[in-house]
Formats: sequence, C-alpha cells, structure tokens
Amino acid sequence: MTIPKVGTPRVTTKFTHKQRLEACGHLYDTGSSIKAARACSFPISPRTLRMWNEKDPDFQDNFKQLVADNTKESQAKFRVIIQKGLDEIIDRISNGNVETVSTGELLMVDGEPVIENGKKVMETTMYRTPMSSKDLTYTTGIIIDKHNVSLGQATHITKKLTDETSLMDQFTDIYNKYGAAGIIESVATDVTPTKN
Repeated sequence: MTIPKVGTPRVTTKFTHKQRLEACGHLYDTGSSIKAARACSFPISPRTLRMWNEKDPDFQDNFKQLVADNTKESQAKFRVIIQKGLDEIIDRISNGNVETVSTGELLMVDGEPVIENGKKVMETTMYRTPMSSKDLTYTTGIIIDKHNVSLGQATHITKKLTDETSLMDQFTDIYNKYGAAGIIESVATDVTPTKN
C-alpha cells in the first residue's frame, strides 16, 4: 500500500492524520471505498471514505499527490520498457531474428539424455536470419505511428472537403474528364449547396 506524504489535515476528525493517509492509500490502491475500508487497520465506514473523497479538501489533496507520485514512477518504468524494447528491435533489424533449429542429436548431461515432460530433449542450434521486408515494414510502421502519437502528430493523412468551391471544382474536373468523352450525358450546371 502506498501512503502519501502530504501536510497535516485542516479538518478536525476523530481519525489521526496517519489513519487518514492510510485510508487514502487503500482507496487509491483498491479504487473502492468498501474494499479500502476493509483493508484499513482501524474501523472506518465506506461512507466516511466516500465523504472524505468527495468533500474533504485535505483528503482530495492527499489523493491527488498519490496519483501524481505514482504517475511519475510509472512513467519512469515505461521509459525503461520502451528503451529495452527499442534496443531489441534495433538488434533484430541489425542482426536478424533468432531462430532455433534441432541438430537431430539428443541433449546429453553426464552421459544421460535429458528428459522433460517424458520426452527426450534434442540439441538445438541458434542462428540469426534477416528480418523479412514484411516484418521490417510492419515493425517500423508501428514504431513511427506510436512515435507520432506520442508527439501529438497525425498518424495518417486525411483530406476533408469543406470548401464549397473545391467541391464544385471537383465536379467540373470530373465532367471535363468524362463528360467531354461522352461517358456522362448530362451534368447540372448550377450546384447550390444547402445549409442545414
């Protein structure tokens, strides 16, 4: 359980500051006033926890501090995970995927064959194979999309027609391309957009 480190309470209560911090930590950990009340080392009703969470500024400040502290900790862990993942992807792109192939011989330890789950284990050899172009394309596409999302940039290009004149220009272009060739027999000459 995480206990926030925030100043002394502004509200007079029969609960000590330490108990209030413990209750706040349990509420954060469980997300439920009922579960938090059960987890506390002192008797407290779920109703009291809900009231503190909804109306007590000190309790709310403690809860916000818990969220902020844990968010920073989680972000640091995610950065480590992302870096390790990127390092592995760089290794795969540079050196290829790791493949395991059986040599056809039994794996022996001290002159005896190794047995797992009732089956004899075969010796294997590991080697690297270059990533296929499909895997490279897929991998780099996902990485680029996620990177763009993290920077708040678009992940794909879209074009939306909002200008009435550009819509009319498109109709004119279609007519000039197909109507002049006799594919389109008649075209309306006046297109007036309606406003809803």
